[in-house]
Amino acid sequence: MAIVSVNLPDDLLARLDRAVAELGYRSRSQLVRDALEEKLGAEGGGSVRVLLVASDHSAQPGVDQRVVAAAYTAGGDLIGLYHVVVGGSRCVTVILLREGERAAAVARRVRRVRGVVRVVSLTL
Repeated sequence: MAIVSVNLPDDLLARLDRAVAELGYRSRSQLVRDALEEKLGAEGGGSVRVLLVASDHSAQPGVDQRVVAAAYTAGGDLIGLYHVVVGGSRCVTVILLREGERAAAVARRVRRVRGVVRVVSLTL
């Protein structure tokens, strides 16, 4: 993966740091990658957002139900959902959504769910 340096005004950097914390990202880079994928994918039209969600229900009982509930808030933009237990208390949920505002809102909701270990967002 390439490393890119970007100059940001102080106020934009502060907004970026607040968004990282509020949206549950682990780093600035993760948020910037998702934002770029969302922006560049949206310009292509007809894109599909794929959310790969890793969770651990031993740390937070009910996490999987909350992830699925968040996915269903997309309404008609939800294309599909697949959930599998990968071992012990660890699970992976794959959420397929039509790209757009609802997909972005679902991604934000899922990132805030306690017990979600990681969310990877891809635009196809």
